[in-house]
Amino acid sequence: MGHRFAFSAEELAAAMLDVAYQRSLSDIPPLESRELLSQDSTPEGTVLRKVRYVLGPVLPSGARQVLGNAEPAWVEEAIWHPVAMRWDWVIVPEVGKDLLNSYGTIQVEPSGDRSTRWVRGRVSVKVPLFGKRAERVIVDGIRQAYDQEGRRLGAWLSR
Repeated sequence: MGHRFAFSAEELAAAMLDVAYQRSLSDIPPLESRELLSQDSTPEGTVLRKVRYVLGPVLPSGARQVLGNAEPAWVEEAIWHPVAMRWDWVIVPEVGKDLLNSYGTIQVEPSGDRSTRWVRGRVSVKVPLFGKRAERVIVDGIRQAYDQEGRRLGAWLSR
């Protein structure tokens, strides 16, 4: 999925790396919550970020049986590569770690004084009977969250 911005790739990247901006995303629907846990720069210029997410009440009932009373929560661990203008991310589930595998990239692509943010990834749920349905629900939730976040990113850049 791509989101186009009327700002340069450098401006877009700077906003995405802004800790205040990241903290402003705590209430992105359909997520119940989003919390920036850490964001640290390395001497080489990469940035290591951890964000904890809790999915809102959109999981199929079969997923609730697997999760029990636990929150559908995960930590996204991401590394920013400044030269490539790319985040590489992996999801670390808090519950059912062997049942969910998800990883991907967020690429900032320049186009003159404009830019596009491309979000690409994979989600795999290894649960008999409802794994594919759970994957669709998760992917749909991720798309909705990134669309909401893209609108906020555009507003943040315009302020």
